[in-house]
Amino acid sequence: MNNARSTTVQGYSTLMAIFLKSLVGTNSRTKSIPAELYLAPDAFLKGLIDGYFSGVGSVSENTISCSTASEKLQTGLIHILNHKNLTSFYYELQRETVLSQT
Repeated sequence: MNNARSTTVQGYSTLMAIFLKSLVGTNSRTKSIPAELYLAPDAFLKGLIDGYFSGVGSVSENTISCSTASEKLQTGLIHILNHKNLTSFYYELQRETVLSQT
């Protein structure tokens, strides 16, 4: 059994919603890493990458991987990883639409 935990934070602020929407996008296809973060201290970038991969990634013996629907987020993650001398690349998966009828 896995002892994984998840935490949800909910906030009710129109101002914060507007800020986050303009900063990182509104859905999975429009997410991005804001340009200002590329100049952030290494400790912050390490936390950003750690948090992202902890949330949606997987770890094997010598590989970490994740997926995203956002091309901008993908590009940003690769940029940060390469800047930190971590070899990274991407590949696209084509999903099939499966319809079922009952």
